[in-house]
Amino acid sequence: MDALVVENLNKIYSNGRGIREINLNVQKGKIHALLGNNGAGKSTTMKCITGIIFPDSGRIEVMGKELRDNDPKVKSCVGYSPELPSLPRNLTGRQCLVVYGYLKGLSKDQVRLESEDLLEKVGLLEASDSRVSQYSRGMLQRLDLAIALEGGPDILILDEPTAGLDPSSASKFRALLRERAAEGQTILLSDHQLSEVERLCSDATIINEGRTIIQSKMSDLLKKVKGSFKYVGEFSSVSDKLIHDIEKIDGVVHVDIDHKGGNTLTIYTDRRDQLNSEISGIAKEIGCSLYSMTESKTTLEDIFLALVNTEE
Repeated sequence: MDALVVENLNKIYSNGRGIREINLNVQKGKIHALLGNNGAGKSTTMKCITGIIFPDSGRIEVMGKELRDNDPKVKSCVGYSPELPSLPRNLTGRQCLVVYGYLKGLSKDQVRLESEDLLEKVGLLEASDSRVSQYSRGMLQRLDLAIALEGGPDILILDEPTAGLDPSSASKFRALLRERAAEGQTILLSDHQLSEVERLCSDATIINEGRTIIQSKMSDLLKKVKGSFKYVGEFSSVSDKLIHDIEKIDGVVHVDIDHKGGNTLTIYTDRRDQLNSEISGIAKEIGCSLYSMTESKTTLEDIFLALVNTEE
């Protein structure tokens, strides 16, 4: 079942930027990544889904119900944590959870029980009676996550949720999301840490310049891009001619040079074999040697860059 459906979503701002034809399907109980460069339209898409801004056209369905006219019943199914949390600085962390809990329609007992549990889960129990003005960026991020979780919404929308977190807090945060997904909560998140996204998310949608360019299971993304195999070759020396001649080999899609120094090339190819003999022969012809050729795991970052660069 799709917990969230976005069809042909459009929102154009006065400067001409925005989103055009965003399509997105998020399955219930899954952690789904919404990926794109800065300015691609991720935050705009999320704000439309949460009802913070109104799209110019398109359709949004939340838990089987269409979001129309900012319907509060539909909006109550969604918890949202923006990229830059803005919380009342004169309140304590605990008071923020109480205020937002009441705004969500929770009872006094629900607020009390949930507040304690959530503050512990996000690691803010000891700082819960300190004013928000004293919180670090990471602490604000964790408090905002607790507020988003409050009331047990069916869907969590998280915009760059680990941006202000240290590695330890980010690891605990991801463990909490896995726990929530296992309990049936649906999560849509954006994150620039693609190596972590790859481990955390089961599905991904990549957008570029306001348009959806692909939606896929994480495990299938590798099969959708030319140059799915990646090899790293170390040579005695590297020249433009070596790169040019390797790129002429049948099945080779692209060759990258290591600009940090050294004589290393990364070779992207559609062929499963390592091409050692062909590349070694080319190197020998132009007066250099191939020292080693090893397969390197193609990452989500590789796929993302390949897809976005192809679009551009």
